[in-house]
Amino acid sequence: MQVFKNTGVVAGSSLDHGHYQVILSNAEPSKLRALRKFREEKGYSFAGFCSRSVSEDLVVKEYDTARILTPPWMRKPLEVVIATKDLGKERVSELSSQEVRDFAAATSDITRVLKRVMPAMEKDYAFNLMLYSGKGIGTLHAEIVPCTQITGGSEHAGLWICQSSPTLSTEIYREWFEKLRL
Repeated sequence: MQVFKNTGVVAGSSLDHGHYQVILSNAEPSKLRALRKFREEKGYSFAGFCSRSVSEDLVVKEYDTARILTPPWMRKPLEVVIATKDLGKERVSELSSQEVRDFAAATSDITRVLKRVMPAMEKDYAFNLMLYSGKGIGTLHAEIVPCTQITGGSEHAGLWICQSSPTLSTEIYREWFEKLRL
């Protein structure tokens, strides 16, 4: 099963209202295969790697049971990963009610900030949100990738040239979290 949300036309949304898409298929999504392979080869989950590899200056916000992180390898400005602090939870059904609340709050808070920061950057409010959950991936997590930069030729070839830095993106988020008192 895949769960994702596209907000804004430039992010692939064909409907004006906000909605999530859930796709059930007998074919395993390639991203889940990659997450399982990562866990098998490294001995820890991708979200665990994110949590361990980022320094405090790349933590956007902490919740009791979840955190928002700027990945040091971000492909586009303002890209974030939301992960539970319990790195052994793979499915939504395994989360406690507090973990569900914190994960939902983190998702809601980021999208509220994006709704203000993207127009301030003269960008349409548009992003992709992907939720990764499943047996063998190690840690439930979400990626939010705002449409902040045009995809060029190098990106089509798999080479990402980000027009910002992880530290700057984290600082932008922190400033807006403070402005909005989130």
